[in-house]
Amino acid sequence: MIMWTCRMLLKVLARVLALICAKFDTGNTGKPVGVNSGDGDIDGTKLGDEQRRVYNLMDSTGDNLFITGGAGTGKSFLLQYFVKHTSRQVAVVAPTGVAALNVGGQTIHSFFGMGLGVQRPDDYSQVTDMDSKRREILDGVQVLIIDEISMVSADVMDMIDAKLKYARNNNEPFGGCRIIVFGDLYQLPPVVSSGQASRYIEDRYTTIYYFGADEVRKHPFKIIELQYIFRQKDKVFINILNKIRLGRTSKALLEDINSRCLVSSEDERCITLTGDNSTANIINQERLLALDSREYVYDGAITGDIKQASMPTDLHLHLKVGAHVMMVRNDQADNTSSDKRQKARWVNGTLGVVSQLTKNRIKVEINGVSHWIGREKWEKYQYRYNAEEKKLEKDVVAVFTQYPVKLAYAVTIHKSQGQTYDSVKVDLSRGAFAAGQVYVALSRCRSMESLFLAKALKQEDIKVSREVIDYMKNKVVKPVRKTNDYKIVNVSQRSAKWHRLREGRVTGTTAFYLRRNSVDYAIKKGIENDLGDYTNEYMERGHRLEPVGISKFARQKGLYVESVGFISSLVHNEAGFSPDGVVYGDDGRIVTIIEHKAFCEKHHFACSRKVDNKIMYQIQFGLYVTGAKDAYLVLYNPDVYPQSQQLIIKHIQKDSEIQALFADRFREYEFGKSKLTGSYIYTKKPEHASQCNEGVRKIVVEYRPATEASATMGVDA
Repeated sequence: MIMWTCRMLLKVLARVLALICAKFDTGNTGKPVGVNSGDGDIDGTKLGDEQRRVYNLMDSTGDNLFITGGAGTGKSFLLQYFVKHTSRQVAVVAPTGVAALNVGGQTIHSFFGMGLGVQRPDDYSQVTDMDSKRREILDGVQVLIIDEISMVSADVMDMIDAKLKYARNNNEPFGGCRIIVFGDLYQLPPVVSSGQASRYIEDRYTTIYYFGADEVRKHPFKIIELQYIFRQKDKVFINILNKIRLGRTSKALLEDINSRCLVSSEDERCITLTGDNSTANIINQERLLALDSREYVYDGAITGDIKQASMPTDLHLHLKVGAHVMMVRNDQADNTSSDKRQKARWVNGTLGVVSQLTKNRIKVEINGVSHWIGREKWEKYQYRYNAEEKKLEKDVVAVFTQYPVKLAYAVTIHKSQGQTYDSVKVDLSRGAFAAGQVYVALSRCRSMESLFLAKALKQEDIKVSREVIDYMKNKVVKPVRKTNDYKIVNVSQRSAKWHRLREGRVTGTTAFYLRRNSVDYAIKKGIENDLGDYTNEYMERGHRLEPVGISKFARQKGLYVESVGFISSLVHNEAGFSPDGVVYGDDGRIVTIIEHKAFCEKHHFACSRKVDNKIMYQIQFGLYVTGAKDAYLVLYNPDVYPQSQQLIIKHIQKDSEIQALFADRFREYEFGKSKLTGSYIYTKKPEHASQCNEGVRKIVVEYRPATEASATMGVDA
């Protein structure tokens, strides 16, 4: 019995510790993508608050979006998260084979059946060159995601538009297909072959970038810029990178960066970033040959058609014990672990040293621990349309099998885009030749201390496209969340912290009591209610249906609805509100609040004709606290019939009488408020309404010991 009790105590203790750890895991953790935190999402990593807001925008509206942000802001992870969680038919494409493999998509040229070279969307034969299967695929796509948009040229973008219009028999922009593009225009630009092709693009388009496409100029994408940087934590280094990204360099800044020329890396695993493949290959081969150990060759396998340039590592992998390598895939073995809180042993980009080799096995030391590495498979996908189920599906058309490692003494800057390294040496001895090249190279590491330069940078090395600067200026949506009269607290509703925030406050739930009672009475009722059971079947049903109902509402209205935890008034400390959703205006203030209900059938139909008084006061109180101009009541219950009544939306404007009543009640409260001393708390009893003077009730303040007050806190008016 004693042993059983001890075991139970240990289990309880373990659970408490797990909850404590979870409490401090708040989204923007700064963890590299791929590290398992036990969340259950992609590789166990959670969305940060900023990413969550952008995800909601992606999932709730029909706008064409450009999701951008500097290096390390989590763009790729947000893309993968959206693909995994959205209910829409999504296709993912990228301009290069490597990029397509990284995001589990297809190359643009393969997906659309484009030929090589310059695209001619005005050439009808090029546009219509597709069979019935490709037409079905293009017609079935609801959302097309394009990654690494900085490398997509204007002619390719116009051809995408033309092919979608033809396949879908729809002359709307992009054939009515929603487009979401990801990338950073301040990073590497499109690569266009020289000669006649380059001259055609120069004559045909105002810029080579994607935003030079005819359809994009006519109907510009909404640009959302991610601000939070996961990769770097050093504010000084972040500031330097941001200035280099925008081309806002100075003599002092160059001196700061070039100070890293005077320092030699003591980390043998430091990876060199070069401007060209030949330099990277020479460095890798020289360093491998310098090792005295036996050389092993591991042959990869290809099923189907995968070009060597698209492979994440070498088809014929040459290794020696002591060789510096880089992992080129997230730890897959961790996916089968029974303990989901176990961290991954490595992520894509982790550096290590080969510690043991056999004919068929590779052992790599990572962070002082050696691991046997198994072969991995990279799948090349091709989309197809399932006519019976009316949905888009992905077929595996080729497979590349190889050990997920590659020599990591050196890699090109182009191939390093999107990666994170522990230690980086930038070798631009031949100079920078592309816009964004220096920024991409410098931003691969996490701190200034892990950055080293083979040659001092010059002002002319830091190239930024003037076209990009002009395009991005004043076009980026940067939501502001600053107000003078309310504060938004990011907290999970129904959590312990949420309940604590509600204590001692009038909320939407208790606002109805203000109709005939004092603020104190409403606070008292709120305390009584919070002591009750919040886990009944009606509450659980509402909690389950709320995300679906609000999502359907947002799509129908074309609004970007965000979720917030709790809003506390800065005008009245005793007022707070928990909306089910909010809509922000251009100035960052809340302009609309959303209240969702999932009533039983009888109440549902009743509210569809006239809003219940308690619900009306709840919504009006939300308008009072936030100052929003209007609200929507969303009634959603898929069990209610007929089907046309499953989603009911009621637009609610401010009621001047109710708003004035709230103001009166809080003036009464403030008028009679006194300072508390000792262990006493106070209640206030309003006199008869006839004794009101200029709309302000006289208040009689009664002090009671705290032990008594809990039972007598507030009285009816």
